[in-house]
Amino acid sequence: MKKSILSVRGSDGKARQNSPKTGNAFLAQKRTTENVTGRTSPIGKIASPKPVPVSPAKPPSLMGIFAAKRFTDRLRIRVQEKRELRKSMPQQPTYRMEPKKPFQPGKVEQAIKSTVDERLSGIKYNPRLSKTMTRVLSEEIKDKVKGLGYDRYKLVCLVTIGEKKAQQLLVTSRCTWDPRFDNYSTYNFESPTLFCTATVYGVYME
Repeated sequence: MKKSILSVRGSDGKARQNSPKTGNAFLAQKRTTENVTGRTSPIGKIASPKPVPVSPAKPPSLMGIFAAKRFTDRLRIRVQEKRELRKSMPQQPTYRMEPKKPFQPGKVEQAIKSTVDERLSGIKYNPRLSKTMTRVLSEEIKDKVKGLGYDRYKLVCLVTIGEKKAQQLLVTSRCTWDPRFDNYSTYNFESPTLFCTATVYGVYME
């Protein structure tokens, strides 16, 4: 049985003799090269790639909206905490010998009265509740007096709550301060079951 020899001419012009198996592999490689370069071959031309359709943008989901809202709320809280921290930092001396706005006992008393009346009206005396109520009243009274705009004043608030049983009570205080700028204001509240005394001291700090 005779073997068939396939003569193939290479790119250098030299003739090469290959077996049928090798020749078929060379022709397949040549066809592949022609297809990649876009030339016409017995197999045919390679079709150009079709454009991929772009899907329209989806509207934001409800979970995404809630997540963005939570992130915004957390960011707002952080900004508020930083502002409060800056306010609580010790102020530098301005070398002013007198305040721009002096402490006014009349306006401070009105702020104390509105806070105490709102909190204690219609409440019966409770020894467990009184301990917490004194702290709450002290913080709320200080915040309201700070809103009056007494710059560079150190505010001290004392609140006393007791049960009313026809007893006598005397609340006194002694302070070392400058009588020209430092002052205080007090307010007394009474109900059928309890009494409350709230005092705010304003000391100008330089």
